Amino acid sequence: MAEKWSETRKRLVDSPAARESYATAKLAFELGAKVREQREARGWTQTELAKRARMTQPAVARFEVGGTIPTFAVLLRLSNALDLRLNVSIGQQLEARVAGPRVAIKKASSAKKAAPAKKAASAKKAAAAKAAVPAKKAAPAKKAGSAERAATRRKRLISA
Repeated sequence: MAEKWSETRKRLVDSPAARESYATAKLAFELGAKVREQREARGWTQTELAKRARMTQPAVARFEVGGTIPTFAVLLRLSNALDLRLNVSIGQQLEARVAGPRVAIKKASSAKKAAPAKKAASAKKAAAAKAAVPAKKAAPAKKAGSAERAATRRKRLISA
């Protein structure tokens, strides 16, 4: 006998993958609602927030309704634009909760004033790391006729 839709739905919804997807979607929705609340408290439009966060207005709109799972970089852009501190923590959760990231956005403290110095230091670190990477070796010059040989090989593969 075929399984009834209600039984199928219950089996699918109760799966660990579905619970994890639901928890991720809930987190995206909650983050979006928090950003929207902060934006509206400042009297800004989505376009204004997008400009300040170096994003597009449609990206801000999708984020605010929970339609996208944000990257850490996007969260930093939005928190900086809203002059908020981004607080991310990973730790033990209650057994009843599905494992997933916990992100909270809080008002910035006086540590915000030290941000330009941190940016300069991180730029220096990035430049040093880039300089430490060995340069790629130049590709050897191709011999005359190598293009013809490659074309012949492709034709053989295609006809095989």
